[in-house]
Amino acid sequence: VKTQLQAQSAKSIAVGYQHNHSGSWNAFKSLWMEGGIAALYRGWNANMPRLFVGSATQLTTFGLASDWLRSLNIFPDRPILLTFLASVIGGSCVAITIQPFDVLATRLYNQQIDATGKGSLYKGLGDALIKIFRTEGLTGLYKGTFPTWMRIAPHTVLCLVFYEKLDQLYNNFTTRID
Repeated sequence: VKTQLQAQSAKSIAVGYQHNHSGSWNAFKSLWMEGGIAALYRGWNANMPRLFVGSATQLTTFGLASDWLRSLNIFPDRPILLTFLASVIGGSCVAITIQPFDVLATRLYNQQIDATGKGSLYKGLGDALIKIFRTEGLTGLYKGTFPTWMRIAPHTVLCLVFYEKLDQLYNNFTTRID
């Protein structure tokens, strides 16, 4: 629903298939009438690789960046600043690695369906990858990277900095109890 509503625009500037929902409730109702629960969850599997790659990239690059920054000994007394910098690096890497999966998922979610409920442009994730790569090249898979970075880097920073601060508070609390 989110993807279909975000892709919707005025006819004069419309690109791609327009679902013409009048709002969120109308979109849910329309999808339900179109195919029930299956229509509401059509394309869910397109996000599985994105979640796997995003989480693996976020945690791995954050850990590597933290270790590297600690080895430089540039912020020995400021662990939150070190976490901030490491998480910016991690969030930036996440944006780069998940962008192709975001493009694939968006294309699958937003495509028109035929009378049998199948996508009219792409059969699935692999088919979408091949068709986008053949017609648009590698850059077609990286459309919207900057907006993705603007969303995912701050999210990564906030999550990891808050986690670091909560971990510090917990350690201080348990030290006082002991």
